[in-house]
Amino acid sequence: MAGGVVRDDQGHFLGAFVMNLGGGSITHVELMGILQGLRCAWELGVRKILLQTDSRAAI
Repeated sequence: MAGGVVRDDQGHFLGAFVMNLGGGSITHVELMGILQGLRCAWELGVRKILLQTDSRAAI
């Protein structure tokens, strides 16, 4: 399971996502979550992005 929240520069909620990935390594799930978060932000019109994750391996 992967999920995330998209906020503007003031911290206001713009959108969120959650996805069931079934299985795979923790790093794979983190990377898929990051990719989906970037897609979600792009669809919401966000072009300047600050990405935060707790996965050092995914960075």
